[in-house]
Amino acid sequence: MKTRIWTLALAIALTMTCGTAWGAGFVKIDDTSSGTPIVTTDLFGGTLGSGPTGLPGSATVSLGYEEATITGWVPIASQTQAILPLGGKRSVLFQEPFNTQASDFVTLSIFDYRGTNTGVYQFVSVFFQSEGAAGFATNAASLPGFQGTVIENGNFQDIINVLGSSPLSVQVRSEEEIPTVPEPASLLLFGFGLVGLAGVRRMMRGMQFKTNIMEGTMKTHLRLAVMICGLLLVAAPAMAQGLPGIQIFDDGRHHL
Repeated sequence: MKTRIWTLALAIALTMTCGTAWGAGFVKIDDTSSGTPIVTTDLFGGTLGSGPTGLPGSATVSLGYEEATITGWVPIASQTQAILPLGGKRSVLFQEPFNTQASDFVTLSIFDYRGTNTGVYQFVSVFFQSEGAAGFATNAASLPGFQGTVIENGNFQDIINVLGSSPLSVQVRSEEEIPTVPEPASLLLFGFGLVGLAGVRRMMRGMQFKTNIMEGTMKTHLRLAVMICGLLLVAAPAMAQGLPGIQIFDDGRHHL
């Protein structure tokens, strides 16, 4: 009986110890609608100076248009198994599935350790920003500690492995922009439009062909007229000198 009691007590102690030291911290960011993201987290609260004495409160969450900052304490096994060294930063970029455009990014920053009677904790900050936020393009182009790119799929995506943030799980869900597919009627109208354009182009070519023919005929006639006028100008003096004169009398008679 005593052996069973000691075994049960040991199991409970181990469970409590593991639960305290390895309490899986998570940050969940839902950005499926334009505006302010929805954030849920189980990080512990407390300021950087005081530390998590007695596991007080919840994490601090600051929200803005298409961005969020979450700060709090993450339980870790020991300082030697910390997420990152103090002052360390890591970033992950999200990309839309149908093009190479950046849509969101997450930056994880590490600030401090604290040891309490309930375990060892690390103070972290998770910064999320989406493409609609001010300064997004500039920030996304110079991410600190860039770790890689994730193609968004419209579901919650845990980037713990890409970010290297274990035991902190960071999950992000972004709005997946699916390109519009034309309806059959739209395709039919588009086809008719192409056929119409082809017909107009063919008609214009025919008119151009006829115009070219007419222009060629007019140019030929003009050349013939110029040649005839030139011949007349050259032949006129010679004809005038070689023809006999004509005398006309008052009675209407004439004589060559």
